Amino acid sequence: FSFYTSVSAVFSSKIEGEDIDLDSFIRHKRFGAKYQPDYTQKIDDLYEAYVFAQQHQLSPEALEKPMPGLPGIYYRSLNRENSGRGICMW
Repeated sequence: FSFYTSVSAVFSSKIEGEDIDLDSFIRHKRFGAKYQPDYTQKIDDLYEAYVFAQQHQLSPEALEKPMPGLPGIYYRSLNRENSGRGICMW
């Protein structure tokens, strides 16, 4: 458990319109408080993505594989017509 990663995940998700407060997420993540899955799932996924990014070195090979535990999130190359690269969720 990382307090700072939790803060980042909660406030990043708030930018995206999620309605969870920091205290609730910390109670959920650190102490196992149970909430409705739709209340915590997106922030849990974001937290795990942040942990994954902290633990893995950035490389082209790593970016082409699905993230463990988050199979719908991966990095892919886009063709030149779409101008660039980006995180894609499918």
